[in-house]
Amino acid sequence: MNELHSNRSWSPYRRISFRFFFIYFFLTTTIWSWFGTFSWFSFLSDFDTSFTEAYTHFFNSYIYQVKEELVPTRGSGDTSMGWATLYAQFFLSAIGAAIWSAIDRKREHYQITSLIIRNVIRHYVILIACVYGIIKLFGLQMPSPSNSYYATDLGHFSGMRFSWNFIGYSKGYEFFSGLMEVLVAVFLLYRRTILLDSLLGIGVFANVFLLNVSYDIPVKIFSFQLLFACIYLSYPSLKRILNFFVLNKPVEVD
Repeated sequence: MNELHSNRSWSPYRRISFRFFFIYFFLTTTIWSWFGTFSWFSFLSDFDTSFTEAYTHFFNSYIYQVKEELVPTRGSGDTSMGWATLYAQFFLSAIGAAIWSAIDRKREHYQITSLIIRNVIRHYVILIACVYGIIKLFGLQMPSPSNSYYATDLGHFSGMRFSWNFIGYSKGYEFFSGLMEVLVAVFLLYRRTILLDSLLGIGVFANVFLLNVSYDIPVKIFSFQLLFACIYLSYPSLKRILNFFVLNKPVEVD
């Protein structure tokens, strides 16, 4: 039986970790900002932006001080503002989990709440994977190298520009990368394939994250969060995965 539908009591460690990750994903998936394109609900997106900036500046000023003046995340998620926001989200998640644990320490499990946050994460990954996958399918994210590229010394390229042209040179590879991301989005639409797709997503977004880190592409935080989301989606089946792939033990049908 799927653990998510079981009424068995959770261990204290699992309850505390769930509270932490619930708050963390609630903050990082920015579900309120999705309404920004609708004028009637734009106040939700504005509130999310203002709230995020407020707690980021608060923690930056009084706790870790990434920089005295934070550089806004316009076109890049890896500015000082981006890192300060990530640290603040970890702080808020830890503090919130501690308070939640003290108030709600007698609860045995969070089955329903777990289903809710998993569905939020699932649709968040679907949206992002679909958008980035489709633009890669049509060769729009990494265009073919321009003539100026071939006239430029390699030593003048940044890591990002080098990787962008490297991928854009091969439309076949860019198409394949986009196809894998679209498949992640498609399979996540069906609950029966969530485990398969979360494992596929781990492979896809681990590759994206490592490219971003290795070539200094300024979306490291964003790609890490997508990878982390796929890991979280697969975590309830960790025991089954280990039994099947590592320990060579029988696995119950989900």
